[in-house]
Amino acid sequence: MPRHGHTATLLQNGKVLICGGFSGYNSVVLASAELYDPTAGTFSTTGSMTSPRQNHTATLLPDGKVLVTGGGASSSYPFHELRSAELYDPTTGKFTATADMSTKRRGHSATLLNDGRVLIAGGGSFDGVNVFISSTELYNPVMGTFSPTGSMATGRAGLSAALLVDGRVIVAGGHNGDDGPVLSVEIYDPDTGAFSIAGQTGFPSSVGPAIMSALPNGKVLINMIFYDAQSADAQLYDPATMTFTFAGTMTAQRSFTSALLSSGTVLTAGVWSADLSDPSTDGFSRAGDLATPRTGHSATLLLDGSVLLAGGNQSFVNSTYLNSAEVYRPANVAPAPVLYSLQATSQGAILHAGTNRVVSVSDPAVAGEALEIYGAGLTNPLAQRRCAWPLVG
Repeated sequence: MPRHGHTATLLQNGKVLICGGFSGYNSVVLASAELYDPTAGTFSTTGSMTSPRQNHTATLLPDGKVLVTGGGASSSYPFHELRSAELYDPTTGKFTATADMSTKRRGHSATLLNDGRVLIAGGGSFDGVNVFISSTELYNPVMGTFSPTGSMATGRAGLSAALLVDGRVIVAGGHNGDDGPVLSVEIYDPDTGAFSIAGQTGFPSSVGPAIMSALPNGKVLINMIFYDAQSADAQLYDPATMTFTFAGTMTAQRSFTSALLSSGTVLTAGVWSADLSDPSTDGFSRAGDLATPRTGHSATLLLDGSVLLAGGNQSFVNSTYLNSAEVYRPANVAPAPVLYSLQATSQGAILHAGTNRVVSVSDPAVAGEALEIYGAGLTNPLAQRRCAWPLVG
């Protein structure tokens, strides 16, 4: 199906789940979903969602299922935002309902935390009265429930969120109705369940969805071109100092998606062309032209290091929604990390460092203990290494 406002989620088996969005001359909101198989290079249908959704979220959970939350059931005002959530199970190819959120949300964010919970933040509800939401909630996949957590200082829809290397979550951008773009940055601390103001961007516009990339060095690359004023410039945010610095200028202004590549560079792609950003040099370079001009598409990093660009809109004027897709293949790809398994079993090769016993359900690790994890690509993508580090939780 042609799709705009959909989600695309990499599954543990390497396939990509694409669901929802809107399509067609009348912009019908879709409940259907499909799978992209990168080995065959083909799409196939899978089970449909329990509700049609656009501008929803989809988050891969540690157990391999996908949590889908909120969104709008209509593509035009009133959008009929949804409170409901559901789970996709790749083993059955079916969606099933889970608990409802406390608040209807569209244009919100969903971020997987290190403990397996999912932080749902912000969004908007525009049925009758426009409400820009500051509240947040946590989804517990073990209990299958949502519970409230700390609120943001500012309600915002169309925000971006990213998990930092220290386990906190940065929230930036979005808009707040008559107050316009939200320029402040907030950080959520899972240990305290609270948000704190962590600086303000110098851009005259605000962050749009999916254009913020948390880098391995702890900093965040932010491209600010989505709402009121387009700009080809980018900024680098440092959570340690809560400051922004100039991070270079793209080769063209564009509404786009971004994807952090295995090499540590960031691909920004949209409309006609794509750029690569190298955070170590604060520079952008042209990465080629798209096979089909598109905006409002999805960008998904695949296991082999390439990026799937799918769907979107080819024309701002005529709403030409696309069912086409294309793959960007980087010149340099670092292999995905691999956890080795013990011989003749699927048990991961994880040992107690002090005794060399295998970590298992009957012999679990404890906080403060060092573990040995055997794999490839965990530290140096060009070498196989034996890694050991303390378990902190």
